[in-house]
Parts: sequence; C-alpha cells; structure tokens
Amino acid sequence: TLGARLCLPVVTGETSMEFRELVRGAPMVASGFGTIGPDEDAAVVDPDHILLPLSAFDRQGNRLGYGAGFYDRAIAALEGRGVKTRLWGVAFAAQEADNVPRGEHDRVLHGIATDTEWIYSLRLFWTTRGTNVVDVMDYSHTLYSWSRGSRMRNRWPFCGRFSTMKN
Repeated sequence: TLGARLCLPVVTGETSMEFRELVRGAPMVASGFGTIGPDEDAAVVDPDHILLPLSAFDRQGNRLGYGAGFYDRAIAALEGRGVKTRLWGVAFAAQEADNVPRGEHDRVLHGIATDTEWIYSLRLFWTTRGTNVVDVMDYSHTLYSWSRGSRMRNRWPFCGRFSTMKN
C-alpha cells in the first residue's frame, strides 16, 4: 500500500454527513442521494483531502454544489476540530463558469480536476522530499517543468495541461 487511508462520505441525518473509512470487503450500506458507503461499524476519519462534486466552478476556486450543503457543513465541522483539509473539485471542463457566487459558508477549492486540465490555486505551497519547494509565484511553471522531464516527473502522475486559478 501507499500508506493512504480512503474514506467515503456517508449521510447520517437530514443535514449531516461524516467520512467513514473504506476497507476492502467491509459491508456497505445505502447512504443518501442514491449512494452507498461503509456501514456504522466503520471508523469515522478526518480526511486530509476531499474530492468534491460540483455543478459549476470558476477559476477563482469557487464551486456551486448541489444545494443541500452537506459538504459545507462537514468541512466546517472538520475546521472546527482543527483539521486542515485540502479541497479538490472534480468536474467536466464544460461546467466552468466565468463567476460563481460565494457565500460566507463556502470554502475556496485548492484545485479542480477536469477532463482536460488540472487547475491549481496559487495559494498553495507544495513541499516534496528533499529540497524542492515550489514557490507560490512560480507554481504553474514548476508543475509544467516537472511534467516535462525533471527528476520529479515520475512522481507526478498528471497528464494534460496545467493551469492556475485567477486571484
């Protein structure tokens, strides 16, 4: 294994959701909105990274969810416990909008993976083992360089174009 634990979101009430550990062979049960997830015996975990579904996004890292606010409340609960989670949107490029309104409860995405590109926020610092620290002002160029043949190429399994979000 690579040392990562996987979890799935499970709707636990009319307005609440938690993340339960996904273990091979463990029982799965119906969750909300036609999804399935680990049963109530699974460990509840605080994820380091969350892949967020969305119906629209913009290059400022704003997302429009599906309207129920489950992820917003779950992320706020994680933050309330001091958990720092990176938020990644998953979308088709056709879902991009010029400007998505953001409310006070909305969190800005760290990046978005689409079917045509990876879009990263310039607000992130990435540190790798050794001395490679990506400077925030040169983030997209560094990723592009890594993808073209530096010693990091095989450690970044990305394909397609790299873009950055507008500030």
